[in-house]
Amino acid sequence: MMNKLNRRIKGVCRVRICGVFPETVLNTCAMEAIEIWDIESLEPYSLSFCLTESELEALRNISERCMCTMELLSIEGGSRERRFIKRHLWLLGFCAIALALVLLSSLFIWDIKVYGCEKLSRGQILRALSECGVDYGTYWPGIKNDLVRSEMMLKLPGLAWLSVNVNGSRAAVLVVERIEKPEIYSESEGADIVSSATGIIRRISVLNGKGLVNTGDSVVEGETLISGHLESLSRQPRLVRAQGEAVADTWYDISAVCPSEMEQKTERGIVRHRFAVKMGAKRINLYFGGRKNVDEWEKEVHNYIIGIEGVFALPIALVAEKYIPCERVLSPCADAEAMGRRMLEGLEAKIDGEILSHSVVSGESGGLHIVTLRAACRENIGRLEEYKSAAS
Repeated sequence: MMNKLNRRIKGVCRVRICGVFPETVLNTCAMEAIEIWDIESLEPYSLSFCLTESELEALRNISERCMCTMELLSIEGGSRERRFIKRHLWLLGFCAIALALVLLSSLFIWDIKVYGCEKLSRGQILRALSECGVDYGTYWPGIKNDLVRSEMMLKLPGLAWLSVNVNGSRAAVLVVERIEKPEIYSESEGADIVSSATGIIRRISVLNGKGLVNTGDSVVEGETLISGHLESLSRQPRLVRAQGEAVADTWYDISAVCPSEMEQKTERGIVRHRFAVKMGAKRINLYFGGRKNVDEWEKEVHNYIIGIEGVFALPIALVAEKYIPCERVLSPCADAEAMGRRMLEGLEAKIDGEILSHSVVSGESGGLHIVTLRAACRENIGRLEEYKSAAS
């Protein structure tokens, strides 16, 4: 196999020798150590065989000395193939350099994704990771996961566990946040359950303490519903932590005000696109001019990291910017239905119960748009309030 490959690189020529005694050419080639093979007898006075391209000129001289003629039938490889390799050597070099860069870049972190954070923001975690030595361009084989985890938990007390997993220059940071410990209290500490809103009691359930109101009673905000002060005929009064639930009908009247007309941006004109290349922290703009003429436009930016997900990532990113020309115009304020819907959603999140009925009323006064939400609710209005003496 190696012999065939070597011959092809040198070049394989097939020639025909014609003359009265063509065998003298073969004898001379043997004496001068010229390698020939695949010898065939074509006619009574002609032979055909193969030899390397480098021996072709020597064979021509031998043929002339032996009073024979030489005819080149075919040629494979040799100078043609070597010229082809030389012409494409730059391509082979580029592929080798690109492969080396990919292998080298796979030892550094070029993309960081954070998973599992809810209370902590992604920015907080990335800043803390940077202070712990995990950042863009970090040599990841030198990262010690246990050490990073310990430093991160010292910097961010809200963390319960953290792991940095690197796969193909992409770091996946898995975060588990700390669960807040429940409130610890003593049963002997006195506390009342008071009303958090004005309403009419529909149901009261006392688990600990003494109920002071009954079904159908009207209560105001701050009134004691269940007392933690228990009297005794045989001994001194004792304090307990009141527990229970007081469900009441309540009513809310919520208003929101906004200008009748608001300044808003509307698209107008031709949208422009600009591109740039980021190599590490350096940015190379692929456009001419600055940003002064588009500073007031709406801007959308997309970053595309070059690489294959889960395999590798390069420190090169394509930045695509979209600039949308806008004009500031006065437009009517949000409609009453949308504002009422937002207020209703806020009320549902606020109360511990359900909204029985509601209505939305809107109007304008003095250039202002006023939307009022009126809602009837049924909710638990009990709120724990500790005794000041006990808290101190």
